[in-house]
Amino acid sequence: MGSGRYDAAIYICGYAVELALKARICETLGWAKFPSERKDFQGLQSFQTHNLIRLLHLSGREEGVLHEFPEEWKVVSKWQSEWRYLPVWEYHPEPVHRDAGCGCHSNGVNMRIGLLKRWLKGLPELEVAIAAEKGPFSLFALMEREDWDEYDNISSSWHLFVAAPWIWEEGYTAVKYLRQRVRPYEDPPGFQVPDLNIQVVKPNNPYMEEVWDYCNTGNGMVEVYNVEILDVRALRGYIFASRRPAEFPQPQPTP
Repeated sequence: MGSGRYDAAIYICGYAVELALKARICETLGWAKFPSERKDFQGLQSFQTHNLIRLLHLSGREEGVLHEFPEEWKVVSKWQSEWRYLPVWEYHPEPVHRDAGCGCHSNGVNMRIGLLKRWLKGLPELEVAIAAEKGPFSLFALMEREDWDEYDNISSSWHLFVAAPWIWEEGYTAVKYLRQRVRPYEDPPGFQVPDLNIQVVKPNNPYMEEVWDYCNTGNGMVEVYNVEILDVRALRGYIFASRRPAEFPQPQPTP
């Protein structure tokens, strides 16, 4: 921190928190050491993770930490091991202050991550552009899946959930088109960044009605945390479009 390497400091601090939580898990469960190899996790897959939220839950200290340090945990719990792939990190230290009324210290670190920032800036514009060209989306949402960790054969925990009548009609051609349109918002030249996974939601998905009831928006951005969406647990997400096809605006007749 003293040398201004805030990105490296916060990244390493995340691993320090992870190790502390795993040590607490060992103490709680009476383990001599935490499993380290794939074969050691047989029957213990829920422990095979870098996800701090999951590890805190498994440690037996969740209630105490959330009660004593709610503001600090809000910051710490956003840490991810995959941040090492991000091309641009922008950590800016701010003075530590005491939040009025809650008696908690706030870290004050503004964790604006280059990749996520690029997605949040570009994907809403992309959704509008594609909708104008191809037709409206029933769902266009960026979600960070809780059930992901780096041991899965998935390159990124972030998934773009999409649904639209034109996607269902065109099938693979539509998926290929979406990958081409999303690609400029992924890794810039010279950097290796995890791909954004595109998940097409089928028209007969029984959970779509719940999504539309939960969030019905034409265009915009609704931010969500710790929700179950489409039978998937999401740590956080950003819903840019969510609307029943029957509610799509009807094209105006040409005079």
